[in-house]
Amino acid sequence: DNCNSSYVMDLGLSALTTKHSTKRQGVARAWTDIGGLIGHWDFSDASTMYTTTGGGTNVSSDNDNIGRIMNKVTSDNQFGVSLNASGFPKYKTGGANSKSYGDFDDDCLRCSYNVGNVATSICSYSAVSFQGTAIFFVIDPSDATYSSDKRLFNLWGRDYNLEGLGGFESNSISFGIESDDDEMRAVIYDGGGSSVQDTGIDNTTGVQLWTISYTATGSLSNCGSVYKDGDGGSPFTIDLSGQDLTINSEIELGKQGPGAQAANQGGVFSIGHQTSSIGGTVGSNWKGKVYEFLVYNVGLTATDRTLIETHLKTKYGIS
Repeated sequence: DNCNSSYVMDLGLSALTTKHSTKRQGVARAWTDIGGLIGHWDFSDASTMYTTTGGGTNVSSDNDNIGRIMNKVTSDNQFGVSLNASGFPKYKTGGANSKSYGDFDDDCLRCSYNVGNVATSICSYSAVSFQGTAIFFVIDPSDATYSSDKRLFNLWGRDYNLEGLGGFESNSISFGIESDDDEMRAVIYDGGGSSVQDTGIDNTTGVQLWTISYTATGSLSNCGSVYKDGDGGSPFTIDLSGQDLTINSEIELGKQGPGAQAANQGGVFSIGHQTSSIGGTVGSNWKGKVYEFLVYNVGLTATDRTLIETHLKTKYGIS
């Protein structure tokens, strides 16, 4: 079950250890039985959102500012306590299947080492890896075509002591729309350059579910897959064979290095914008509806992945 690269995003503690994605033996009876959930931001649940970055008052009416959305995962390995606003998306009711959503238009919600953190200067105490990670998101772009690239989310970290040489190198994963041909794309940056993964799937409007799943395959050339609305068709394969990755490569998000590297070196997760390694917004703003995001730090089986996809499709009326 091991991929040739142990390329790990360490969100504050240690490298990912191999573990099964279910909490008990056998097939999970419900999607909530699946372990490894570290981030869950649910715009259909008004009780998790507040009108200011400091919290206090829950959103309740259309066009309320979303200043903060809480991570519904509350365990010690949660991926940040909350996402806080830089620019305010709007809370809206009456979306897909009568669910509420966040309406983004040049807005960003982010968790970094200095905002929405778990502890002082620490973004998270968890880890994600290309050997085992799954990200699910339900969205509805505002337009089918765009004049500029759009970035839905960005996960940025640092690779400390790369190949034993010491120091830090930036690495990131993001997903969005490429304006030249209006296709959905994943972008993986390894510090030296970006691997642009055009999915060949045209951007469309309407509520839709996307899954990015990294699993242990034994080869960087097919470490990951992208699915739209579940796996009814052939998935897009993510090829990282051209990246500058080794078996010892790690990405650390919030973790502190030794000696002169003791200061936090950055790390951020954002929805709605491309962000820098210290959490600053740098453009490619998303325009459209965002319903829900889930991040797992385990390699999901096909059964588990389908279980989660079925839950989200049923919840939002996606056929």
